[in-house]
Amino acid sequence: FGRPGPGFNTELQTITLQRIKHMVGYAEATTEEVQNHGHQVVLTDFVHYGPGEARTMPAFLEHTKIDVENFKCGHIEWCNKCTLD
Repeated sequence: FGRPGPGFNTELQTITLQRIKHMVGYAEATTEEVQNHGHQVVLTDFVHYGPGEARTMPAFLEHTKIDVENFKCGHIEWCNKCTLD
């Protein structure tokens, strides 16, 4: 990341967002794209700290109201009210 200072949080945020986008399947965050941008750290221990197998990816995206094609996130009632159906 270089030395701490201006831009440090921005770089850390960029890497964090790339990991999340990679996890949920954004086209610009494929394994190849992540590697081409020098952010291989995004892929570290992904098998252990990734989405898991409780839901399929389409079911996860529906559950969390993430629309990777239109770059939108919907309102998650169960999250806002601390309930889970």
